[in-house]
Amino acid sequence: MLVLSRKVGDAIVFPALDITVNIKQVQGKCISLGVEAPKNVRVLRKELVPHLEETCASAMGFLPHSVRNRLNTIGLALNVVLRQLDEQIEPDTEFVESALEALNAIDSLLSQHQQASKTALLVEDNVNESSLMSALLTQAGFDVVAKPSGEAAIEYLSRSSKAPSIVLLDIKMPGMGGAKALEVIRAQDRFPDLRVFAVSGLTPEDAGVCVGAAGADRWFIKPVAPDELLESINNDVAA
Repeated sequence: MLVLSRKVGDAIVFPALDITVNIKQVQGKCISLGVEAPKNVRVLRKELVPHLEETCASAMGFLPHSVRNRLNTIGLALNVVLRQLDEQIEPDTEFVESALEALNAIDSLLSQHQQASKTALLVEDNVNESSLMSALLTQAGFDVVAKPSGEAAIEYLSRSSKAPSIVLLDIKMPGMGGAKALEVIRAQDRFPDLRVFAVSGLTPEDAGVCVGAAGADRWFIKPVAPDELLESINNDVAA
């Protein structure tokens, strides 16, 4: 293992991999790093990798059982029809009708599911962070709306007729940061009971944001423990 002592502004370079690690900020025991890597190299936080793997492995599990059954019906029906076409046999209309009926049923079931679903507004400017957090929230049963900035989040809320179930808000972002976005949200009367969880590398004191009814309802310091975050979100939304 190579152990290096670096200060803010320094960088560690892996020339063969075209990866550069920049030391951005040091606060107590926390160090903020910026990683520059080729587009085909995905950079992830270690504690989120197992959850991402679980999400990919169980993607079909998010669908209601009735929807999966009908997808199976469609697959079987289309398989039979394709085989008949390959053998130059006129397709049996019964199988085509079965597939169409299953499609209509799926459309109806998914519409019902969407109407009853929970929505999470995720405000995060880091693409990797946003992608991973979206996967975690989806796995927890949320429909995720991801926005890259405070401005985009405020615009989304201003156009929404219904408040999201939860807002996960990064604090340090280009343009309108999370602190200002939170101030705007709390100043509006449209969604007075909107639950906002701050997810940041900063402490509330460093960010100048209070935790409570006038500020963030909960505060999570990055790197976040996914299980703890999801448990808090589910408990809060269910309350």
